[in-house]
Amino acid sequence: MGKALADYDFFDPEVIEHPYDFYRAAREEAPVYRLPNTNIFFVSRYADVREALKRTDVFSNEFADELNPPPKNPEALAIYAQGWETADTLLTVDPPRHRVYRSLLNKVFSNKRVEGMHDYMVQIVNELIDDWIDEGEVDFLNRFCVPFPIYVIADQLGVPREDIELFRYWSDCFGSRLSQFADEAQEVEDARAIVQFQHYFVDKIAELRENPADNIISDLAQARIDDNRLLTTEELLSIIQQLLVAGNETSRASIAAGVLYFIDHPDQFDKLESDPGLLANAVE
Repeated sequence: MGKALADYDFFDPEVIEHPYDFYRAAREEAPVYRLPNTNIFFVSRYADVREALKRTDVFSNEFADELNPPPKNPEALAIYAQGWETADTLLTVDPPRHRVYRSLLNKVFSNKRVEGMHDYMVQIVNELIDDWIDEGEVDFLNRFCVPFPIYVIADQLGVPREDIELFRYWSDCFGSRLSQFADEAQEVEDARAIVQFQHYFVDKIAELRENPADNIISDLAQARIDDNRLLTTEELLSIIQQLLVAGNETSRASIAAGVLYFIDHPDQFDKLESDPGLLANAVE
C-alpha cells in the first residue's frame, strides 16, 4: 500500500527524481493540491490541466516571485546586483501580454527557418555518432543527448560552438537556481554564472544591433513591440535564457528517455525499425 499524499514532501530530492507515486497519490486524493507552505497549486489530472491552461482569467502564470526567490547568501545577492533584473516575458506572464512575446518567437521560428534546419541537424547527428560509432559502447547521454540540442541552439542563436561548454554550464546553473535546492556555496556559483551569461549576451545583442545577421538573437534584437519600441535588455535576456535552458533541458531529457524506453521495450523498437512510417507517432 502506497503512502498517503500528506506523507510526501514534493521538494524532497528523492520525490523530484521519482515523482510517480506522489503523482498517483495526488490524482487519487487531491487532484488540485496546494503544496504545503507554498502558494503553488499542483494539478495532476489531464482534463484539469487542460482546463487550467485555457482559463487564464482564473489560473495565472505570474509566479516569478515563487520561481526566483532571493538567494539566502548575501554574497550571491551582491553578485546579482552586477547584472540585470529578470523581466517577465514568456513563462511568467498571462495573455494578452504573453501573446506579445509569443508572436515574436512565432516569427523567429518561421516554417521556412525550421524546415531549413533539417539537413544541418542531420549533419550534426551524423558527426556526433561518427565520433563514437566504432567504440562498441557509448555514454549516450553525455556524448549525444547533451551536445546535440546545445549545438543546435548555439547555431540558431548565432554564437560560436567553441563556447558550448559555457552554454551547458550556464544552463545547469539556471536549472540549479530554479530548483531551489542549492546550498549557499552553490547559490554563489549560480549567481556568478548567470551574471556571466548576462554580460556575454548583452555584448552579443549590442553587436547584432549594429551589424544584423541571420540568427535568432539578431532577429529579436531588431524586433519591435508595443508602440514600435525595441525590446529592453532585460526582455531580451529573459527570452534568450528561456530558449537556452528550456530548449536544452527538454530536448536532452526527451531524447535520453526515448532511447531508454526502446532499450526497455525492444519489441517496440523492432516494430519501428520494420515500419519507419510509425516514427512520428513514436516521437510523440
